[in-house]
Amino acid sequence: MKVKRTDSGDVNVVIESFYSQVFDAVMPKIAGQNVTGWRASKNPRFKYAFFKGIDDEGLEEIKLFREDFKRLVILAPNRNTKADFSTELDFCMALDYNFESPEGPRTDIGSSLYTAKYDRRAFLVTREGAIAELVENLSRGFQRIPGINNRENIILTSPAISAEKVVDLPSRLVRALRDRLARQGITAELMSAGLLDPKPEMKDEPLAGKRAYWQRVVAEERIELSLDVRGRTVCIVDDLYKSGFTLWSFAKLLQQKGAWPVYGLCCVKSLRDDDAHGS
Repeated sequence: MKVKRTDSGDVNVVIESFYSQVFDAVMPKIAGQNVTGWRASKNPRFKYAFFKGIDDEGLEEIKLFREDFKRLVILAPNRNTKADFSTELDFCMALDYNFESPEGPRTDIGSSLYTAKYDRRAFLVTREGAIAELVENLSRGFQRIPGINNRENIILTSPAISAEKVVDLPSRLVRALRDRLARQGITAELMSAGLLDPKPEMKDEPLAGKRAYWQRVVAEERIELSLDVRGRTVCIVDDLYKSGFTLWSFAKLLQQKGAWPVYGLCCVKSLRDDDAHGS
């Protein structure tokens, strides 16, 4: 994405075609100052537009959008799951990948997640600091979800857990995110989701096993929700997105129960769908 002010004072934005829609949804006020509409460039991957009346504050907002979306990862069903899911999540993204490359170091968000979830050698204060970093970034990511700032009756939740798992990282993150958003003037209600049956160990389960399990859970509605989601906006917060089967399955159940729209917001996306949390 390129942003520059022209000699006439207009602002010229060149952006990947998909992100032009995200730009308009996330920043409707600035989008209203687009005087040309998004036009196709010579490279079909990109579109461009000219904006009039953009002050310095507006220009900085556009640049912040550019910086955020350099690392944000827009998520959709992959080749292994697209036969199972399509419109269950109205929008889904991760704050970043967990690693910069297959052989490279963790990203900043990936490092915070590892410290918060897996690093037992870290002092408690270090883990709490990592959680605070994740929540701060989640709050920024939340406000980048297209249209979310215009929604009311928002519910925040995390993927359903079994009764014996009293607290997990996603549930801690979602509670802290609710409080963080409240301090910013954004009201959201917290919803718990519990599996009605013990969940089998599925960490190393092949996708076919996960598919069979979640299809049964969703079909038989074996998840208990603490709130009625009919007609409500729901944002599911999770720590790690691999194949996405858990997230999309939970979204499907929420959709069945009348939630709309349903969004997904994750800390990191694994580079490979079969990634372990690994080092």
